[in-house]
Amino acid sequence: MRIPCYHKPMNQAKDGRGVVAIAALLMLAGCGTAPELPYPNFVQATGPTNSESGSSFSSFERAASAAELKAKKYLTRTNFTPGKKEAVIALCQQPLQLIDNLAGKEFQFEYVPSAPFESKKFRPGWRLLGQTMVWRIEEAKRKEDFDAMVRFTLSASRFGADLTGGDCSDATLGFGIIDEARNAILSSVSRLSAKQLSTLSAGLEAVLKRMPAPHQTLENERTSMLLAIQTLQDDYRKGDWKKYETELRNEILPAVKFLKALKPNSNDRIEYFDSLAGEADAITASAIALSKLNARQRSAKEAPQFDKDRPWRRWSKHFFQAPKYLFAVRDRTIARMRLLAIETQLIALRGERAAVSAVCTCSALLLASRCQCWWAAPTVDCHSSACRSTSCSLALITVWAICWMW
Repeated sequence: MRIPCYHKPMNQAKDGRGVVAIAALLMLAGCGTAPELPYPNFVQATGPTNSESGSSFSSFERAASAAELKAKKYLTRTNFTPGKKEAVIALCQQPLQLIDNLAGKEFQFEYVPSAPFESKKFRPGWRLLGQTMVWRIEEAKRKEDFDAMVRFTLSASRFGADLTGGDCSDATLGFGIIDEARNAILSSVSRLSAKQLSTLSAGLEAVLKRMPAPHQTLENERTSMLLAIQTLQDDYRKGDWKKYETELRNEILPAVKFLKALKPNSNDRIEYFDSLAGEADAITASAIALSKLNARQRSAKEAPQFDKDRPWRRWSKHFFQAPKYLFAVRDRTIARMRLLAIETQLIALRGERAAVSAVCTCSALLLASRCQCWWAAPTVDCHSSACRSTSCSLALITVWAICWMW
């Protein structure tokens, strides 16, 4: 699918961009001095969320704010010693409890976009809480408190899943937390009782059901794209290019130069921003259509193609690329969660605790973490005698079936 240079946005009738373009053409067709052409609004006014104090999302906000306040000096730290990890866990007890208390409650992410280069509210706190939840799993593992380890793993997985209801960067953070929580518990699966294994499996299944559909993430990302266009248009009107030149450096200078030469009271200006918004719409529409397909079907679909010489291509490169990377992260995380849920339930049903370590090592659970083509029917080259057990064979057959149908 190739998009023409001045693509008409799919939602321009809804947000008024088409009306602005038509009005501009009519005014230019008149005689005498043309009045100043209007500037379209690409997004509604945004501001801080007004979450109800008792809502689940308000608990997320309060947890993030508390973590940022109590552990402020650790927010930007990237290297943590065991002692500092324990210190952060102690400081974040209250915000962690807010997150833990959401178990079994419905959750709706209340998304508010941020302009380019602006700090996204609550994200530093959520990032630190995600790290802390993983350290909490590791601490429980060291203490051999396996009930707590399972409980903390499910809480971290649920927290990560709820974060995927934001935009693509929120989803990436959420999937990362889920993956790290899974990695933290994986080496101790062999030490869990049948009851603990069943609890972990059922909890992971509940998290998978709770996870927002990808189209919600993509619609929020589209809102972020349109806010970037609105911000760019506002800065064009003010002639303020400093932040773009500072943040994006030499790569963006040709695009800035083009806009500087674009006359404000011209139809070219309207077409430029209208077409930029149209590209955001087209990318989102394509991604939402792909989200309804499984991984095998998506691989055969062609992404939308745009004119390589379009003058706004550099803005698109910096502001519109996030949907391109969402599916790989999402598919990989969900596949690994499903595999872990299957493994733990099968082991719990069989009660073969002695074979758990070999099964987890040799099964498709490990294959999923290593293989780049995990969505295809997997093959395993395994030389462990334990893998010839009924439990392992059943697990692999089940994984085959799920991967093939998914």
